[in-house]
Amino acid sequence: LIEAGDTGSTQQSLIVCIPRGASQEDVDDQIRDLFTDLSGDDYDFDDIYSLEVVELSSKKDAQGALNLAKGSASAGNLDSLPSVAAKLMTSSKAKRGMLETPAITKACHICREVFNAQSRTARAQLTAWKTRVGRDLLVDGFGASAELLRKTCLEKYNKQTRAAAGVPGAAPYRKELKTQLQS
Repeated sequence: LIEAGDTGSTQQSLIVCIPRGASQEDVDDQIRDLFTDLSGDDYDFDDIYSLEVVELSSKKDAQGALNLAKGSASAGNLDSLPSVAAKLMTSSKAKRGMLETPAITKACHICREVFNAQSRTARAQLTAWKTRVGRDLLVDGFGASAELLRKTCLEKYNKQTRAAAGVPGAAPYRKELKTQLQS
């Protein structure tokens, strides 16, 4: 991953090198998904970065990627991030350490994905119950069923995000999402 500088507009040039055979489209999508997870809807990826995914299969390809980065760096000023990127880097999420390392970013992404899945599960069941009540029908064993749903969702969340608890920058985020899931 090479962040090479200002491209002359308000974008930073972001060059991602991947091994031969890796899907450039998948890598592009994953980077954009991570960015969205970290920034929410506050920023648009394309306003901040000009992304180039470069496949490397030889030393010549690697040298070409370095030359591309050097060209981007010489086209702009490495000392000045665009204002939107500067805001993102000083956001509350960045201060909590979420933008520090790829391990933290990955752990936070996993926590968000698991949180979303468990939230969907709970919402689906709540919607079914709401529909029954809307038709003046009883929900048999509602209390026990609701508690079981809550317990199951939290257990799955804990199990699937356990590794993130050991990542210093991701642990607070994991706990924050767990609190939201409990409510």
